[in-house]
Amino acid sequence: MSLQRCEGKNLESVLEEVRNRFGDTATIVEANRLRQGGVGGFFAKERFEVVVDVVDDDDHPPSAPTEIPAEFGLAATEDFCDRLISLADGVSDLDGTAELPPAPPISTEQPQFSAVLDSITRHMGSQPPASAPSPAIHAGLARLGLPEDITRAAVASPVLAGADSSAWLLGLLQQVPVAGRLPKTPGSVVVVAGGREAAIRLARQLAGELGLDADGLVIASTGYRGRAIPAHRRLTGVEVATDARSSWRRRPRPTIVAVESSPGRNGEWARRIIDALEPTMVWGAVEATRKAEDVFEWAEELGGFDALGVTDLGATVSPAAVLQCGIPVGRIDGQPATPALWAALLAPRLAA
Repeated sequence: MSLQRCEGKNLESVLEEVRNRFGDTATIVEANRLRQGGVGGFFAKERFEVVVDVVDDDDHPPSAPTEIPAEFGLAATEDFCDRLISLADGVSDLDGTAELPPAPPISTEQPQFSAVLDSITRHMGSQPPASAPSPAIHAGLARLGLPEDITRAAVASPVLAGADSSAWLLGLLQQVPVAGRLPKTPGSVVVVAGGREAAIRLARQLAGELGLDADGLVIASTGYRGRAIPAHRRLTGVEVATDARSSWRRRPRPTIVAVESSPGRNGEWARRIIDALEPTMVWGAVEATRKAEDVFEWAEELGGFDALGVTDLGATVSPAAVLQCGIPVGRIDGQPATPALWAALLAPRLAA
């Protein structure tokens, strides 16, 4: 037997994933309601996590503490949802008022970790060691746009005299939410929403990471007239998207769809397209110059994002401000958004 975790925006979608992935061989052993991100208690994103025990072929299933209903969505009763949540010993609440959990250990096996740490150390080396963060460092963290929970953590756990300030910064950035893995399930759909060029660019990057042919990219747009994506791979309406989604269920690989929808514009059409595609994961392609509040509202209008691909960090004095909207950043200018990368990008500005 092995423990598996499923996570989603609502309990019904998580239960549906459990049913689709594990069928009747899974026993629910834990459920949690999670809230992460936000600014001063606002914009926090609530998600649900269910832990299941999957029975292998040679195992005998234990008695299940809760039976999974045969149907989900609107058919899942509130009573069942309440009983499932009650399985947890407590709610993992990471809102603006909760005490921050200890930072996870920093992995030293990340690619080029030593080089990144050396770079951070060089930039942070000019900062004098102290028993509390200097006003310059604390003001610098806020100026970079880092969320309030991280700046509070800097005050609560200051760099100690003689300690490595680069490791201190990297430790703070371990609190940054991490995007989930790209789905590789046959028939799954990954949507990338954003301005046309930004969405296509990020969609091609994700396709490459999944080992998919970038030429198979699909676009949902009413105004695309380019030659790079032929007519049979364009979705121009909800009915077309619904028919396409039905045929994609039989595909042996995921499908990547770029949905044209720029922040600040009416997203009703894009929302209907995304709903019709029933995506496993939704990404937003956005510039770092956008206000966190605008990104949050845009995401909500389109039904919520699982991750962001952020570009143009060099064009703003607060490149980390996008983190304030509470949506995990998965890519920074095409690179995986690890704590080490964040630290390498922010340290030179913090030391300036």
